[in-house]
Amino acid sequence: MRQALGTKLGTWATKLGMLGQKFGTKLAPLSAKLKSAVLAMRRSRLWAKLESWFRRRHDAKNGARLLRAPAGGRRGHLPGFLLIGYLLTVALVVLWPTPVDRDASGTILQVLAKLHAFGAPDWIDYNLVETSANIVMFIPIGLLGGTLLRAGYRWIAVPAAFAVSFLIELVQDTFLPGRFGTMQDVLANTHGSALGLVILYAFLEYRRIAKEDAAAEHPKQMNDGGADP
Repeated sequence: MRQALGTKLGTWATKLGMLGQKFGTKLAPLSAKLKSAVLAMRRSRLWAKLESWFRRRHDAKNGARLLRAPAGGRRGHLPGFLLIGYLLTVALVVLWPTPVDRDASGTILQVLAKLHAFGAPDWIDYNLVETSANIVMFIPIGLLGGTLLRAGYRWIAVPAAFAVSFLIELVQDTFLPGRFGTMQDVLANTHGSALGLVILYAFLEYRRIAKEDAAAEHPKQMNDGGADP
């Protein structure tokens, strides 16, 4: 049993390395193009006008509330409860004896066939749908996990999600005859958690900028501790 498990782990590690290398090779040109496009967009006048408009609206609606917000940034227990509940839901889905999408697979294939009939490219297939579902499923894990961690340790949510996904796939492949684990699912889950963490970072950065703008516009209230007159 231990020897078979060690062999499987070695095989999965090799597949993970090959998938990572292949994915990185394909992603590099797209990432470079996307970065150039984002930089060009941020230098445009339209971006500056939109950003200024959104900031003015945000300050008008939330300036006073942000000034009265207590310092200390307590996260509370809600993210932890949400994460536990979501992990239990994910465990129920992924550790079910049979694939939960088995009954819906026929409908999905019919929809894909109609899309292809209307000219959709061939790469929009069942594998893409399954991979996208695996990515989306782990977005809340990266988002909620990062919320629970302190500023300098939020990145731990991604390797933690990788470990959880790897354990799930290992259990499926070893103990559930009706399921099988793949490193492709592990990679998709990990990317989903990373995307959730990026969403969290974007929100925190937006909130930080909003607070700085509010403090710059109302320095007296900030010095007085944000007390109401």
